Amino acid sequence: MADRIYSDQPINVVVRQTPTSGLLMKVSQQAHVVLSLGQRQLQIPLLEGNSLRASRIELLRAGLQVAKFPGDDDGAAGGRRGHSESETWRGAATPRVDVLVSQGPRETAYVMHI
Repeated sequence: MADRIYSDQPINVVVRQTPTSGLLMKVSQQAHVVLSLGQRQLQIPLLEGNSLRASRIELLRAGLQVAKFPGDDDGAAGGRRGHSESETWRGAATPRVDVLVSQGPRETAYVMHI
């Protein structure tokens, strides 16, 4: 029996097996191997001009998520940048994307010297 998962290994390379090498098996017992599909490739959607909420929705549709900051529940916001990472979700890695959000134009400010 063989399953396939995305991994850093080239396509069709055995990623793991059960039972492990060196163990004895009965003739009728089945071995289980997991083969690599290679690296997962995803296309990043165009997010420019979208709100953070609309960007999150587009990323979810593409199988991605917005990267989160340590201690931040809402993800990237306020012009700060997050870190890229993968989160284990239902046994699969969900790639995360850094999103830089504009706070809009600065208000004009004047300094008056007296």
